[in-house]
Amino acid sequence: MSVLQPARPCAPFAGRASSKTLQQRRSAVLVRADTKVAERGLTSGVQISGMRPTSPKAWELISKTLKKNGVSFVTADAVEAAIKRGTPVIDIRPSNEFQRGRIPGSVNCCFYQPIEGWSPDKIIRRAGFAFFGVYGTEANPDFVEEVAAAAPKKNGGIILVCNIGGSLDKTGPSEWGRQSRSLTAAYELIQSGFTNIKVLQDGYGGWTKAEKEIELD
Repeated sequence: MSVLQPARPCAPFAGRASSKTLQQRRSAVLVRADTKVAERGLTSGVQISGMRPTSPKAWELISKTLKKNGVSFVTADAVEAAIKRGTPVIDIRPSNEFQRGRIPGSVNCCFYQPIEGWSPDKIIRRAGFAFFGVYGTEANPDFVEEVAAAAPKKNGGIILVCNIGGSLDKTGPSEWGRQSRSLTAAYELIQSGFTNIKVLQDGYGGWTKAEKEIELD
């Protein structure tokens, strides 16, 4: 049974990082872990023109492609209005995160999923992620098909949700912005013919920070 309730961040105390900062740190750890594991030849299953998605050249290609195809960011308020209009909101986070809290009306189509199976390479991949203190993930081979089922009209418009949202504007030393799983997923969907793709600004972390309503299992 689903329960709707406002998102109430825990009361801060001295020295405690904000939920947004924690999400950013976790995202950075996931990227670093995926990069190190990929360097050992154990890729996630996602390839960008033969490159691992976290490589600088791959991210440059992703960023340029998204800009060329008009991918943009929307606020939490705009997402609420879009849901009322019937626009599909696709939460690409792993299912366990989706179950712990989500935007009401969103649909879970995991871009990455927990590693399945116990072949030697998958055991090593799990160990590689465990070294960084995070659970291991791999590409969901059915991602595009799941999105197509949730949004049958490829040009009808969709909104993607991950934890942090990312950016296509110059960010620090990166000319191409800040990579996120939503942006990488948007690239994959463009390759499959989807258009009119938008991404929730600041991701689910921004949604909860804005104290928007959430749904729990």
